[in-house]
Amino acid sequence: MASNENATRVERNAAFQEIKDNHPENKVCVDCGRANPQWASPNLSCFFCIDCSGRHRSLGVQISFVRSCTMDTWTKRQLAAMKAGGNHGLKQFLKDQNFPNDLLLELKYSSRAFDLYRDNIKALTEGRTPSPIPKIGFTEEDKTRWSEPKAPERASGNMKAMVFFCFFPILFSLLKKQMSDFPPYL
Repeated sequence: MASNENATRVERNAAFQEIKDNHPENKVCVDCGRANPQWASPNLSCFFCIDCSGRHRSLGVQISFVRSCTMDTWTKRQLAAMKAGGNHGLKQFLKDQNFPNDLLLELKYSSRAFDLYRDNIKALTEGRTPSPIPKIGFTEEDKTRWSEPKAPERASGNMKAMVFFCFFPILFSLLKKQMSDFPPYL
């Protein structure tokens, strides 16, 4: 069982070198296939590129906890999680669960099946035996977990436009007027 103690930079770099050398699938982004990914998610145990890292960050830390492989500190437990799965394990899981290839990243990683996958990665890092994951796949319930209401989204977008086009010109005119009240510098 790995500890929550921070790994040194040397330990971190050696762990990532070993993970990538032993499993060539970890040398490409799990989502788009771009070479040399420098970002990872310990709770999904996968590597991805900088573009996909932004998408993973938008999912929330409960779904994909995003870390830089080179800039962030890693705990020994997080490194153990990366060793437990990797891109190959995640892709095999997707195949076993019959996930559609063209499924949006947000829908894929927020599914019930991935909740169980994350639990298994956690179990492996804690030294417990992971539970077998039944074939759940991507369900109708999963589609509704990330469905966004359209009307409130449009309303918030309209509100942003109203603030930008109405409030800021008024604010700038007030600031300009207040600035003209000051005597000029000599």
